[in-house]
Amino acid sequence: MRVSFFILFLLFISHIEAQERLSYAEGPGPLFSIGQNIIPKHEFNVGTGLRYRDGVFNHRLRWSVGGIYGITDHLSATFVVPYILKERSENKRTSGIADMILDLEYAFFEKKEDRSLVQATIIGGIQFPTSDKEKKPLLDFGSWSGFIGFTNSFLFLPWYWFFSGGVLITRNRDNIEFGNEYFYESGAGVKLIKLNHDDNIALLIEMNGRFLDKSKITSQSIPAVGGHVLYVGPIIRLDWRAITTQAGIQFAAAQHIFNSKEEIDYRVAFSISGGF
Repeated sequence: MRVSFFILFLLFISHIEAQERLSYAEGPGPLFSIGQNIIPKHEFNVGTGLRYRDGVFNHRLRWSVGGIYGITDHLSATFVVPYILKERSENKRTSGIADMILDLEYAFFEKKEDRSLVQATIIGGIQFPTSDKEKKPLLDFGSWSGFIGFTNSFLFLPWYWFFSGGVLITRNRDNIEFGNEYFYESGAGVKLIKLNHDDNIALLIEMNGRFLDKSKITSQSIPAVGGHVLYVGPIIRLDWRAITTQAGIQFAAAQHIFNSKEEIDYRVAFSISGGF
């Protein structure tokens, strides 16, 4: 039982910021938030990014590569392959592939005019158990999981804002019943510099909340696993030709983590993407 408790402690570190989904919004666009990946029919976007999270006793460096395909003008598929370059919890280190992600996003409402776009989408996704269950700290859940979410975005040039939310529904693995993870997000941005007709530099302030339910072992709740973190910080975005580059930092503005050793200080991210 003590070994299982320890595994869950390590798992919580990995998932207080889970679900790294690529984002290619038409406006200034979020870096850390879910969805907003609707692209034109038969268009294909590819991207890659790095994300680093620093805590009191834990650190994580994660690299992701993936793509988005426009099935129709209102339905897109996103596939992400995440790889943990470095995961450290106290004196333990590991690395390896995390659980792969496949999302479908459908824009059920869209109103577009010359200088504005209002869009609402729903997201359904699957997280595949591709991570190594034997590694410690654990790289991911290592079990089948499902994701349901929504986004609402409002672009009135040069201004942009959005809000979104979702839940990651986890499946049991062995005798461990993982807690679900809930997301609530919002942000606002503005295009600061117009380089030419299509190229811009934009600034965004993004807020991302994560809440992870307590996990259980053989139906017994683990009180020191789970908690809540609220990240806030600025993101800068450059759209140049067909390439989009984003970089940002977020600080843990508020957190309540059931195990104080897993407290988080900040996280940074960088991504680059393009379409053809």
